[in-house]
Amino acid sequence: MRFLLIGSLLLAGCIDSEVGYYDFDSVTPLVATCGAGVDAGRAAVWIDVVQDAPIDDLRVGSADAVTQAQFFRPDASVFVTAITNQGDRVFVGETTTENATVDGLDLGSDFSSLLEADSVGCEFDFRVGAELTFGDEDFAQADGRLSVEISETQLSDNRCPVVSCLVEYGFIVTRTAGGNPGLWGASE
Repeated sequence: MRFLLIGSLLLAGCIDSEVGYYDFDSVTPLVATCGAGVDAGRAAVWIDVVQDAPIDDLRVGSADAVTQAQFFRPDASVFVTAITNQGDRVFVGETTTENATVDGLDLGSDFSSLLEADSVGCEFDFRVGAELTFGDEDFAQADGRLSVEISETQLSDNRCPVVSCLVEYGFIVTRTAGGNPGLWGASE
């Protein structure tokens, strides 16, 4: 299911149900690339850092009856997407935000240095896609994928000079704290 947001409607910290906290047992960078538009030196630094310092924390819960996954990186970036049950304990989601800014999306220093070095406050389109496959009925462990893409927006005169930058991770997580993270009822 695809969600289109014209602002940053799903922000970290807005979960209003019990939260499931997950630690990463493993994270594998699958893709890290930048197309035209970004300075090659800045792009190379960003690619290295998103591979060397990948996502390191996951929280799952519900906000306004929408189950969401919140992924955190060491640079203080937070990637949020709504996820829906696809059956067999598989949850999938994709969220796109148009005309986004680094500050408006809670993107940290690595994304700021990639996007704003020449144009502070410039706007871009931002897509977060996630898939979580839980291995048991208590949702204690999952494997999955996360993709984060930045691309040039078509709706702003203050565009970031980026055609597309993409990072994808494969991962395995284990719940370390919290109870029902908004998945039990959704999985019935």
